[in-house]
Amino acid sequence: MALGQMCMTARCAEDASRALDFVICSYGRDDAGDALRRLNQMRELWDRTPDAFASVKAVMRTLDDMAPEYPQRAPDAWGAVFDRAVEASSEASVALYCLGRTDPLHAATVEILRWMQSRELLTPRACVLDGAAAAGASWRPLPSMSEPPLG
Repeated sequence: MALGQMCMTARCAEDASRALDFVICSYGRDDAGDALRRLNQMRELWDRTPDAFASVKAVMRTLDDMAPEYPQRAPDAWGAVFDRAVEASSEASVALYCLGRTDPLHAATVEILRWMQSRELLTPRACVLDGAAAAGASWRPLPSMSEPPLG
């Protein structure tokens, strides 16, 4: 999510990349704490997702037509905004934190599903829609599921 926030607030991809490098470099070499490990994971994800900045900004631009009076807009106006967001990036339109990738959506769905199962919130015949499938990715089995999810 932090990487998505960086993309949202940075003026350009290079600014986001430099900011991430600056924060990573601000830690000493001997500081191998959890924060540095997570920052390095962010850097790896950034490097594996060269279109992250463009995907996030493209989805954010879909709100440009709605500005200043968007809270008063009718539901059909929001539907049009969402349709434009899907055209920009079906994955990022579901959740900007996925940076235009389906694997974070699938991972989030699995994490939520496991949490729900641990609290016995699902019946044995429950069907769950994978967030990545909602974004147009091919269906992948979720834990304890043998049938494709309903959507």
